[in-house]
Amino acid sequence: MGMRGVSGSCFFNGIFPAAMAAVATMTPVPLLSNATSFLDVDFYVGYIVIVAGLHIAMKAYGRPVTISKNAMVLYNAIQVAMSAYIVWGLWRWPFGDNNLFGFNSPDTPYIRYFVWLHYLNKWVDIMDTVLIILRCKWEQLSTLHVVHHLTIGPVWWLVLHADVRCSAYCFGAFMNSLIHAIMYTHYLITALGMRNPFKRYVTHCQMTQFTICMLHGFYAMFFVSDKLPAMLSLIQVFYMGMMLFLFTTNVYQAAARAKAAKEAAKASKPVEKPAHITIKGEVVDCTSWVESHPGGDVLYQYHEVDATGVYDVFHKTTRARAILKSLPRLHDKKPAPPTAEAMCKFTEEMKVKGYFKQDWALAADNTSHHGHEGKVLPRLLA
Repeated sequence: MGMRGVSGSCFFNGIFPAAMAAVATMTPVPLLSNATSFLDVDFYVGYIVIVAGLHIAMKAYGRPVTISKNAMVLYNAIQVAMSAYIVWGLWRWPFGDNNLFGFNSPDTPYIRYFVWLHYLNKWVDIMDTVLIILRCKWEQLSTLHVVHHLTIGPVWWLVLHADVRCSAYCFGAFMNSLIHAIMYTHYLITALGMRNPFKRYVTHCQMTQFTICMLHGFYAMFFVSDKLPAMLSLIQVFYMGMMLFLFTTNVYQAAARAKAAKEAAKASKPVEKPAHITIKGEVVDCTSWVESHPGGDVLYQYHEVDATGVYDVFHKTTRARAILKSLPRLHDKKPAPPTAEAMCKFTEEMKVKGYFKQDWALAADNTSHHGHEGKVLPRLLA
């Protein structure tokens, strides 16, 4: 297997000679020929032990562990850098004119090196599960998450040991790394305390990846089975179909939970009573003003009642008139009958006749005989 495209690269020949040599000497094995040859037992055992052990420990601990903002920023930044590096490496060589999927490019140690890095990145991805458990974000520990992180590493271990005769097998690594770069950029933005306006498109990109890779597997299985083992393509089709199903189910379940939570919050919220009060011949919607009104919920007592008289007595300031002017009018509702109008008219007539003038002599007499010191009583009789 030649070192095409690598011989002139001091970067790989100088810095990563050991890694390149190790990856180049990976022995391809006949796919599914030996049960122990394609099972990445270390990954399975490592993931299960870490997840189960931490899960039991955190359930016993009973409260989430605080992960610092700097730690989350650093982790997501490392993931972005690693994924972007793999995308850069795989885009430079196997894909070119009329060779989008790499079916016409030979397998090389250069390509195998970047696919190997992609496999190692699956070990780093275990930290996603660790962080979820440490922070007790149990709703994020979904079937989709556990199944994906438990199986994706062994799948790529199998790919690296498959007997392939072209570089098309790296297309999945390229697509997955590209989506990871997008996804962890989103996580990095949120870890920095910023809002990502393109958040909803991250989900669309993930589902697009599954669909494209599944179609890629179908094509390889039927048209280039001489270059890629048909069983490898079948595994790719099955795995991507499974992920598309689980991802779609998870999205719909999350939407259903959000809808149920919204309805529950709405049901638990006390029904807002209206306060549609007639003032000066207009029906004013005072409902939004109840909480700020100095008298509180006393406004409910005047719902569908003419409160013009009461308003005139207690609301003589410019601010009170401005507040009344700002409240919405209900033009489609009929004003309440002016129940206090007759009383107001009668009171005004009594004032004109002098019945509400102060009689200081009578006040002094009442004070001396009844002990109401300091009170001034109005004279109600002529």
